[in-house]
Amino acid sequence: MAAQDGPRQPRNLRAQYEHLCVREGTAPIQEVSDGLESLQLHVNVDRLRRPRWPPVIKCVQMGKTLTDISFKSTRCAEPRLSEVRTVRRRTVEQPEENLRHMLPVLCKAIAECLDSSQALISLRLEFLQLNLGEIGALAGGLAHSSSLHTLSLAGCPITNRGLEVLCRSLRIATTVQCVDFSSCGITSHGVELLTKVIQNQAMNRHAQAWAGSLRYRCPDLDVMPGLRRLSLNRNPLIGDRGAIAIADALQDELWLKALDLQACGISNFGADSLITMLKSNSSIVVLDIRGNHLIGEIKCPHLFP
Repeated sequence: MAAQDGPRQPRNLRAQYEHLCVREGTAPIQEVSDGLESLQLHVNVDRLRRPRWPPVIKCVQMGKTLTDISFKSTRCAEPRLSEVRTVRRRTVEQPEENLRHMLPVLCKAIAECLDSSQALISLRLEFLQLNLGEIGALAGGLAHSSSLHTLSLAGCPITNRGLEVLCRSLRIATTVQCVDFSSCGITSHGVELLTKVIQNQAMNRHAQAWAGSLRYRCPDLDVMPGLRRLSLNRNPLIGDRGAIAIADALQDELWLKALDLQACGISNFGADSLITMLKSNSSIVVLDIRGNHLIGEIKCPHLFP
């Protein structure tokens, strides 16, 4: 019998994760193990102390078969706590400190996964304090993704600067259909950046439809690539200016199906522009402007969440 070169490595992702945990001397997180069985990696980052991070990061790097990746902080969604706390006269490390240290490593691993994976459909990084460098790393991976359908950075304070970096990638990431930038600190200028993405994608699709017509084909709008849902909830600095900008961009848009603008500081002035847009745009089936308390009573049968 031939001598074995070494211990046999586990094959499936769950077994690999649990094997890595043993090597790190830490217990596997049950929710992570269970999710990996169905090719999903869902992580509450508030529960991760530093020794538990390396196996999770390795799963992202190895996870070319993962279909769904989600990292979320519930702590950051709540009022910010003090950075340190004292227990029995000693200072202990807070989860925020662990997370700040690991975020660059995590974003680099996710970027590599986006670049190489043909299976990843959904990526959600929510309520994480991403900086511009980490956003840049994600944008680099996003530009090369061939499978991503849903992107959510809800609760991440990316602001207009981070959004500008992401928009450069979204212009060419045509597989992405749903984006969620809720509670991201975006203003009306950020909306203008997004309208350029919408217009750029529309031009590309019109070119595809025209090329198809030359071959005597009837273009199927539903299978053409590009954004279908845009969620910008709880960005109160979007205001009327942002609402008007996106209404103008969607006048003749044929692909976007849903637009979420809850609690975005919109008044009747901006709402009127959106309603006028609906009269010429028959593709929008969801326009959600709830929570904009500056809007008075609006009678429009086309508005529903």
